[in-house]
Amino acid sequence: MSQERPTTVQGDERNREVRRHVIEVSGGRPGQWTFDVLDQNRWSRLTEEERKAERHRAIKRRQNRRRAQRMRENGPRERYTLVEVGDRDGWRCVICHSAVNREFRPPHHCSPSVHHLLEIVAGGSDTLNNVALAHQFCDSDS
Repeated sequence: MSQERPTTVQGDERNREVRRHVIEVSGGRPGQWTFDVLDQNRWSRLTEEERKAERHRAIKRRQNRRRAQRMRENGPRERYTLVEVGDRDGWRCVICHSAVNREFRPPHHCSPSVHHLLEIVAGGSDTLNNVALAHQFCDSDS
């Protein structure tokens, strides 16, 4: 029962083939995106539901790339944890000023989350000085 394992190069090629995107956002704005089909053969085999999911993933990839670029442009970035922020802020929500229960987990609306005081979009940095503890609901509502 001897099976040959693929060499690293073959394994990488196989992974790249699987990870290759079918479409990419080429322009537009929310609600009016335009897409480039990168692999017409795979795209033609997808159902309408799968195409919708691919378009959604392409939009999320674009949004994540743009957010990461803004974060790099806004200056240095620090590593911090939710527990560090919570301990520093006394487990109180910076928005509603009530206690935050550290036992709740997302998607619970009262779960703790990290709130950026000056948003990344507005030029805020991702540092411990620019974040505070908030309820998930309070953070999404503000």
